[in-house]
Amino acid sequence: MGKANRTSTTDICVESAVHPRRRMISSGPRQILVANIVGLLLLSLFFPLNASAQISNNVGTSGFQFLKIGVGASETALAGAGTAIANGPDALFWNVAGITRSERTSVMFFYDPWIASIKQDYVAASVPVGTDDYIGLSANYVSLGQMDETTIDQPQGTGRSFTAGDFAVGFSYARRISQWVSAGLTAKYVNERIWDMVSDGWAFDLGLSYENGSFHLGMVIKDFGTKKDISGSNLESLQQIYPDWQTSSVRVGLVPRPVSLPTSFAAGVAYDFLKSDFNRLSILGNLAYFNDIGQTFNVGGEYSFLGMYSLRMGYKFDTDIYGMTFGAGIKAPIAGTETGFDLAAIQMKDFGYRTQFDVSIAF
Repeated sequence: MGKANRTSTTDICVESAVHPRRRMISSGPRQILVANIVGLLLLSLFFPLNASAQISNNVGTSGFQFLKIGVGASETALAGAGTAIANGPDALFWNVAGITRSERTSVMFFYDPWIASIKQDYVAASVPVGTDDYIGLSANYVSLGQMDETTIDQPQGTGRSFTAGDFAVGFSYARRISQWVSAGLTAKYVNERIWDMVSDGWAFDLGLSYENGSFHLGMVIKDFGTKKDISGSNLESLQQIYPDWQTSSVRVGLVPRPVSLPTSFAAGVAYDFLKSDFNRLSILGNLAYFNDIGQTFNVGGEYSFLGMYSLRMGYKFDTDIYGMTFGAGIKAPIAGTETGFDLAAIQMKDFGYRTQFDVSIAF
């Protein structure tokens, strides 16, 4: 989590001397810019409430659904309500602007044995490259395992098998605009395949975060971009135009519709009701809209002791799949690094609780 911001001039000067990466904010145009951005963030929390009646339910109209599966056990244990507080490598998925909250180079390895034979692996790193500049790299891979081919004529199987999977590789850049406001952008190559058929292209995330003392705001537009075409040899086949006349076969090709990305907008808020060197208690809320499933609303809470031990829980509303989430984490100094281990249990109403875990290292 980011360090607490002081509001008095004396305290700001002291913190700037101790933490050279944090700069003092001069009065004038920059304060006006910060005020405008904060106003935009607050407005974003209320706009969706007025627009909800205009958003139709278009379930099944978008592809690349793996981009919705949350990563990072600390964030999934909060039911995905961490748009306002995500930091380090986790933030590359939830809100790219959040990588500016971590002053150290950090790496995260996340594993999610989802349902059936579906598995998800996620690797990410965030690196400070200047006083206020940060970059990030991420790779998200979802494997659906091997499946047997069946046809109408051979419902028990043809003896052949095939695989399916999805992956995304992203590069991110974020900048601390002021002591309170950060912004970031992610460009990622996304690929979705089944057998030899592939749909791929570029998608983008744009995030903004605000943090002042115990108050946190964040908003992000995820996975926006153009529709993606589908290609592959299985779209073509040889057909007899006139079977009764034994004419030569003709190659027939299907022309599928382009695939839309699951574009979403999320706005989150968090408040630290308890914040000291020993204890921290945060309550979070997150409202999101997807172009295919409409709105979702998530809440979460996190308690930390000594900044090393954490307990988390959350709940996902407006969904018939997910429910309660729980998690715990521990951080410890090991060989000059800060090594963390997080575990999450996610309720999937038809499949019971599914566990996820990650390991993070800050250098």
